[in-house]
Amino acid sequence: KKICLVWNFKIPKLRALTHAGDTSNLILDPDLDSYYLMDVTLLALPQSQDRLQEAFQFLAGISQKNSLSQEEKIKASVFAALLEQSDRDRIVASLDTSFNEDANFYGASPGLKLNLDPKKEIAKAAMTNLSLELNKIASNDLSIFKNNKSLKKLYQSNHSALYGLHYASFKELDWLLEKRIESFEASKQAAIIWTALALAFSSALAFLVSKNLVNRVKVITSVSKKIASGETNSRVALTGGDELAELGQSFNLMTDKVVGMSKEITDKNETLKNINANLEKNVADRTASLNKRNEEMKVILDNAEQGFMTLDRNGHMLPEHSQCIERWFGNFTSNIPFWDYIGENNNSLKSSLKFNWLQMMDDVLPLEMSLEQMPSQMSLADLQLGIKYRPIMNANNVIEKMLLMITDESAMVKQKLLEIESAENMKIFQSIMRDKAGFLEFVAETEPLIYAIHTTQSIGELKRNLHTVKGNSSLYGLMSLADFCHQCETSFEESGPDSLFIEKDGLKALWEKKMLNVMSFLGEKSSHKIQLDHKEYSHAIDRIRNGADANELESLLLNWAMEPLSNRFERIAAQAQRIGEKTGKSNLLVDITHNNIRSPNDEYSDFFISLVHAVRNAVDHGIESPEERIKAGKAPEGKISLKAWKESGSSFCLQIADDGRGIDWNKVESKALKMGIRCNTDQERLKVLFSDGFSTRESISDISGRGVGLSALENVCKENGIEIKVTSTFGKGTEFTFVFPLKKFKLAA
Repeated sequence: KKICLVWNFKIPKLRALTHAGDTSNLILDPDLDSYYLMDVTLLALPQSQDRLQEAFQFLAGISQKNSLSQEEKIKASVFAALLEQSDRDRIVASLDTSFNEDANFYGASPGLKLNLDPKKEIAKAAMTNLSLELNKIASNDLSIFKNNKSLKKLYQSNHSALYGLHYASFKELDWLLEKRIESFEASKQAAIIWTALALAFSSALAFLVSKNLVNRVKVITSVSKKIASGETNSRVALTGGDELAELGQSFNLMTDKVVGMSKEITDKNETLKNINANLEKNVADRTASLNKRNEEMKVILDNAEQGFMTLDRNGHMLPEHSQCIERWFGNFTSNIPFWDYIGENNNSLKSSLKFNWLQMMDDVLPLEMSLEQMPSQMSLADLQLGIKYRPIMNANNVIEKMLLMITDESAMVKQKLLEIESAENMKIFQSIMRDKAGFLEFVAETEPLIYAIHTTQSIGELKRNLHTVKGNSSLYGLMSLADFCHQCETSFEESGPDSLFIEKDGLKALWEKKMLNVMSFLGEKSSHKIQLDHKEYSHAIDRIRNGADANELESLLLNWAMEPLSNRFERIAAQAQRIGEKTGKSNLLVDITHNNIRSPNDEYSDFFISLVHAVRNAVDHGIESPEERIKAGKAPEGKISLKAWKESGSSFCLQIADDGRGIDWNKVESKALKMGIRCNTDQERLKVLFSDGFSTRESISDISGRGVGLSALENVCKENGIEIKVTSTFGKGTEFTFVFPLKKFKLAA
């Protein structure tokens, strides 16, 4: 605006200048510094700025691609060549010529090279860097797109360099034209002075010469009047060698010079008129071109299946947005928080957007981390929408605005869910093929828990059953069920118990849907088959041959109807090894000692399904990582021991032991004190260990950390009269021993 005001003042003066040379050059010969500076200011720089915009629009269009087509590579190479050879080299050459010609006509400009040379070098370096990046992209090196900040910085450096040089060149062109105007004014004053002096000199001579010279003087006076009236071709025609003749000749010479200067001024005035007319036309053409591009861009955005909007630092929506936004979210109103607009019917999304946005604006975390914490997906009716955020930084590298991009990912999400379901069905099929009896037992034991979750009003029972279903589902490949349980637990932690009562209906529906799929794999559901090893068979034959009575044989056959405990131990071992692989503790060793003990098929089924919590604790909490074990002087492979034996008297024992890190009782006491629980005796420590919600883990995973598993296991043990004993040595390992009434178990002879 300031430049326009200055030029409006100067243009009338510039129109008065004349020029005897070729006006098609749009310059003021022979002032070559002005000529080449005009070339840079009025032609080369606007062309370069247009090319810069086109290049970055092209880069924005390919920024999400993993590879480029041949046409896109060629286009990148062409942009690089044009920016380097057509734009950069022309600007540098014209400016260098302007510097070299600066002192040849009106004198050297004090600031021409001083002010423009640094700006020229900055622009040259920025355009060279952009050209190099375009050539790398043409070679399919897309590394610049991995860091949006680098691409933005590249754009800002070129934008700032070109517009900085443009502004400085306008200022220096102003100075040169000012010198031209000053020269014109000086020439005009000189002409007036020369004319005045000539007239004064003529008048003085008239008084000094004799009367016979009056007529000759009148000739000179007459010619002067004609010239003054516009007859510039009139000349003094006096002969002789006297002073008046010489005066006439001098007058004629002076008249020729004045007429020549007048013609030069007239020509220069015409040249300036042409320059002004072309400048106004260029500005009008450029404005029309920009308006056309804006309209074309708006059409593109309105027809793209992607929503765009811009936000200020307060999270308020700016007027610019694409039509897709209104189609999805309704009537668009600017200057309101975007979380209120897109999260109108989703309070959880609204809260998350607002909290994380304010945290990002307060610079609590690094920008990259803050952007990762912003919600990236949302549901809207039947749509699954993806949300991306692109910060627009100011010169101080502070967020000035934010570009919000929302994409309909429904088809992609649906396809992904189908792929996940297919993979899950394959895992279920593999589990059935590996251990059909174990899987059937899992189904038989889990289904009552699902319906108990659906009907119970007890928060404690609901959480324990949910945790048990989650643990066993993940072991048998039902990851969607395990993930749903994990989400329910997370919702409870974040939103309170009401969320569990809302989501348990969804859990029941998901279980029933999965069971419909599973039934096609299972075929015959019955798992009641009698398993007999060779020793038991041989023993029965011996007893028959030795005349065993009917009661003994009946007892023996009834014993065979029970399931060998070795089968359950093998399932538990497989569970432990799968958990080990999931937690980075592969090659886990499992030692089994079963002593040929059998357990009733239906007795203690709830205990064995809850035993998964002890297994998960042993592997996840107890066994260290291979690196920790080596540092502690242990073998890198952890070891789990499963034992069953008859205790003296009338009890039977089952034990799960690990050689891991053991229980840190000091940590247990510290955590208990923070929860306001007494923890001074061994009995109180054990009570805390099995209390609902207690865990020594600092973070929650899908395996452990919620403090529910051991509580669920203890609750089942109490219901079945099973005693729990815990022995642990810090750094050595932990033993969980479960003592059962012997009458319900049988030992093979």
